[in-house]
Amino acid sequence: PSIVENKTVYISGEVMNPGYYTLLNNEERLTDLVSRADGFTAYANIEGARIFRKERKEIDESTINYEIKYLQKLYNIDSGYLKRDSLNRSVLMNYKNIIIAFEKAMGNPKSENDIILQDKDSIFIPGHISTIKVEGEVFNKGLLVFIPGKNLKYYLNQTSGVTRNADK
Repeated sequence: PSIVENKTVYISGEVMNPGYYTLLNNEERLTDLVSRADGFTAYANIEGARIFRKERKEIDESTINYEIKYLQKLYNIDSGYLKRDSLNRSVLMNYKNIIIAFEKAMGNPKSENDIILQDKDSIFIPGHISTIKVEGEVFNKGLLVFIPGKNLKYYLNQTSGVTRNADK
């Protein structure tokens, strides 16, 4: 008897049932997996979703540094929170980002954006960012709750304003 190795994918973040899933066939698509994970939570930021696919070559240090900075900026992560030592280097060194229009894939199953999944693909669905970071020449630096429709002046007032060293 021959042994067939299972092909698995991982989905994490804002889905109802995150985790590892065995691919059911060689034609299973992104929308199929999201359906098997029982869909998105109410906090899912579909536009920010990322798919990582295993590749065989390692990437250089400058690319790793770029990816760290990109993740910090994209997800508003403080530089003290995301450190090289705490980062799973294998993700940065062995996976590449697959760029697709995720929201178009969800709205049009079996389209070119609804890619066929491969063994060891990893999908991350971030949540909506509900805070903004205010730093620089303000009196009270930190995170503030984001309120749609509020302007820069509102947020600066929440920090007790700008210092006299601020560019105006």
